[in-house]
Parts: sequence; structure tokens; C-alpha cells
Amino acid sequence: MPLAHFVRTLLNLDENLFETYPAATVQLVWATNEWTEEKYKGGKAKYLNGKWQAQVGKKAPSAKQAKKNAGLAALANSLRLRTAEGFAINDDEFDAVLCAVTGCVPGCTVEDESLAAAIRKKLVVLYGQADWISKVKPPSGYVIFDRLPPSVQIHVNKLVCRKPADLLEAIPMKTHPKPEDVKRVEDERRCTQQNKV
Repeated sequence: MPLAHFVRTLLNLDENLFETYPAATVQLVWATNEWTEEKYKGGKAKYLNGKWQAQVGKKAPSAKQAKKNAGLAALANSLRLRTAEGFAINDDEFDAVLCAVTGCVPGCTVEDESLAAAIRKKLVVLYGQADWISKVKPPSGYVIFDRLPPSVQIHVNKLVCRKPADLLEAIPMKTHPKPEDVKRVEDERRCTQQNKV
């Protein structure tokens, strides 16, 4: 893919690129079970009267769906997410917010040895002491965040990008690609398209 290749020319894992897993953030660090009675995946929430509320459609959701909706609303409220009145969010969009926030809260992330220690602690609770637990370590470049500074408030918006150019235009980049990198990617894309014909 031309965009993937273009991104690889700019970003390097563990240097200016990280990997994260939103569900791990809420499960490992925040003990999701206390807030959401277990699940938020598949949930939907709406911002009404200054807080996130479980979204209800035209007909009442099943008990399982209502629990997921309530879980998502509880997490969004605990993160102090704010947005326009009536704005709706689903679990995938919430995960995207978690990913973005992870890259924006330096000093509030867990990575490397501190993440390994958090994982091991959780494993001991689940499985008891075992030799294999001391060998567990997260993948290189893996980062999650464990808290937000009290003064931080996150405003959520949706941006629909229908093609890669829209995405690149929407993201203010601190490091702009070198012209020769852009030309090389465009040339490779042309070659790839010609080879398909």
C-alpha cells in the first residue's frame, strides 16, 4: 500500500511510533470491572446534558447490550470526555480516542519495565506465583496510559477521511516528509499500478 509505505518512511516503532491496545488500558491499568461491570465493547453512548449516557435506540436494548452501553458511558465520563450535545460514540470510536490520548499524555504512560511489572502483577492475581510470569514482557514499543492529569479535558470530534490525502491533510505534522520521499512513494505507486495492468 502506498500510504503504509509512506508512513514507514516517517515513523519508527519505539522512536516516534508506539503500539497500544485500548482494551488493555482499561482492563490492566484501570480495573475496568469496577467501573463497567465488565464490558464496554459493542457499547454505544450519547453525550446529553453534560455527561455520557448509555445510548438507547428506538427500542429498548437487551440486558446485555444495556450493560455494554452503560459501561462505555461510564468509561467516557471517567475520562472526562466532552463533546457537542447529542454527539454519539461507539466502542471503536472510544478506542480511537484512547489511542490518540496515549500519544498525548507524556508522563502518564506505562511502558517498558513499568508495563511489564503491571502485567506481571495482574498475572499473579489471576494465576498465583509461577516461574513463567517473571519472563513475561510486553512487545517493544507497546505503551498504555494509566491516568490523566486533573486539568486535562478531552474534546471529542469526528473527522471522516474518505481517502489517504484527506487524512494527511487533516493531520498537522511536526515533521513534514522530505520531497524526495514523497516523490519515491508516488513513483512506487505508479509502478505498482502499471504492473497490475
